[in-house]
Order: sequence, then structure tokens, then C-alpha cells
Amino acid sequence: MAKTIKDIGAFIPYRNDDVVATAELVQAGETLLGSFSLHNTTAADAFLQLFDAASAGAVTVGTTVADYIIPVVANGIENEPLSVPLYFKNGLVIASTTATDGSSGAAMDVSFGIA
Repeated sequence: MAKTIKDIGAFIPYRNDDVVATAELVQAGETLLGSFSLHNTTAADAFLQLFDAASAGAVTVGTTVADYIIPVVANGIENEPLSVPLYFKNGLVIASTTATDGSSGAAMDVSFGIA
């Protein structure tokens, strides 16, 4: 049975201040994303790609289709508590790019509430 917020009670923080186009594993296994705070530190729009994958090696940025994409305007900030957490069955892998399906990196600071 899938993990739900009732199973965990609270989210734990995750922070990475240097997300770029390299796929990075946030958490392996069932993952709930309950909130996010993103800071695009570039002078162009950036896109945080979120993948349901068990490892960073399972994702080829620019080829693997992201499950979710969060846009952030140039030098912008996006903060969002999610009323319904996003569920990742295999794990959560992220990358920050200059296009929704791109492979060129865009520097971004990322904070999540995960379980």
C-alpha cells in the first residue's frame, strides 16, 4: 500500500543550494513531497524537473520525461505548501534546467518538505 501523510505524521526538511542539470537523488523509495521553496539564481527562467526514479542513474536529463515540472522566473522565488502531497513510488530525483525538457543547467536553490 502506498505511503500516505497519515503514515508519517510530519515532513522532514531537504535542502540543496546547488541544483543544476545533473540528476540528483533526493530520496529513494516511496516519497511524498509536501512543500517546496525554490530560488532561481540565474538571470533566465529555470525549470525544476521532478522524476519518479529510484536513483539518479535512472534519469538522463533531457531524455527522460519528467513527472512534474515547476517553472521559476528569472531570479524568482516559488514557495508552495501542497494541500495534497505529490507521490513518487520509486523515489524522487531532481534537476534544474533552462527548458522544460532541456539538459542545460540552471542554478537553483531547493528546499523541500519530504516524507
